[in-house]
Amino acid sequence: MLFLSEACLFDRKSGAAQSVRAQLKALACAGWQAHALTMTLFDGLQEYPLAQVHPDLSPLPPVGSLWVQEDEGVTHTLYVTHSTVHQAVRPGALRAFIEVAQQSLTQLQPDVVLTYSSPLLQPLLAQAQKQGAHTVFYVANPGYARPESPAFRFINSFVVPSQAMVALYREKLGTEALVVRDLVRPPLEGRLNLSPARVATRKAQRFVTLINPEPAKGGLFFLNLVEQARVLAPGLRFRALESRWGRADWARLGLDLALLDAVDWQPRTDDMTRIYGEASLLLVPSLWFEASARVVAEGLLAGVPVLAMKSGGIEEQLNGGGFLFDLPPALHADHLAPPDKKDLHQWLHFIQVLLDDDALYTQAVQLALKAADLHKPARAEAAAVATYTELARPPALTSLTCSPVVRQRLQAKRECTLEVVNASP
Repeated sequence: MLFLSEACLFDRKSGAAQSVRAQLKALACAGWQAHALTMTLFDGLQEYPLAQVHPDLSPLPPVGSLWVQEDEGVTHTLYVTHSTVHQAVRPGALRAFIEVAQQSLTQLQPDVVLTYSSPLLQPLLAQAQKQGAHTVFYVANPGYARPESPAFRFINSFVVPSQAMVALYREKLGTEALVVRDLVRPPLEGRLNLSPARVATRKAQRFVTLINPEPAKGGLFFLNLVEQARVLAPGLRFRALESRWGRADWARLGLDLALLDAVDWQPRTDDMTRIYGEASLLLVPSLWFEASARVVAEGLLAGVPVLAMKSGGIEEQLNGGGFLFDLPPALHADHLAPPDKKDLHQWLHFIQVLLDDDALYTQAVQLALKAADLHKPARAEAAAVATYTELARPPALTSLTCSPVVRQRLQAKRECTLEVVNASP
């Protein structure tokens, strides 16, 4: 298996990066040779602190060099760029990266080439197909569902994290996809939340938590909940874990500072054990089409009751183990539209009941733990390995492709197409 992308898999802000990195680890654990070749490019418009990836990346190795790191059986090779911002990458660096990738394809001769990247990699995918590899596009973004998308040329199969994404791509593109669910390791032992001491202190010592308070994830809906709670339920404690968005972003939009001060803002962290250990409830009020929402799986495994909008793959991710609310159409269309008080009061009512009634809260934790069976690592990783193993099998030869004449014509057509791609700017 070889993963190819400009985007680095060590990007903690990218759910897709975390998902693919976990898939590669599962394959390596199952005996596969798993490799990833990327650039040092990360999501966002700010420089990413590479020292958080690995101490050897500070100071930065020479630009244009290759940095190799083993990660639980997976060999990661990073082409070092002068900046971590995608928009700042230099054309010469892209050309050099493609040359390195072409050499890697020739040397490794992978059975499967996985990507989720841009049309710039089409020559590499064409080369992989020519070598006999099965090319796979991992799609965790509904925005790719456009018939004219050039990113899907030279792709044999699609892998998505939910049946909701399968249905979306069937409807939009007329193509079928395979499901590989988010591979999530439990942030803590979820049964701890059943202890009487944890139940008794959930309201006074823990937080109603939102992870990544950006607009599409329901950040403004969350802040409106906080505003309502300041009047109707002043004893509630709210926390937001910053990621792509944080307190400063909402302050720049002119939100009341007193409202922002009512939230416990936590900077982005890799210590999710602490975040879930201090969470009484997990809110997932996403307003866009969520491919799956890996935080739902994390919350269930941690034994934290989840309240979520019914959007995309969230319902199947919850697996009957949380509380679903209809997504208001106006908020789906405009993530910064003011929520209806009726919707806010419905959410707030559920929050209050769960935090005031010990028996109901305990039942909610039990429900979450039961639903978490779908996401337990052994089960989810085995399913992922089985899917990729099937994709790696060479297709049975048919009478059509057994014909030497037809084989020759197909090869000529493929080489002609590759020449056109290589000639593209």
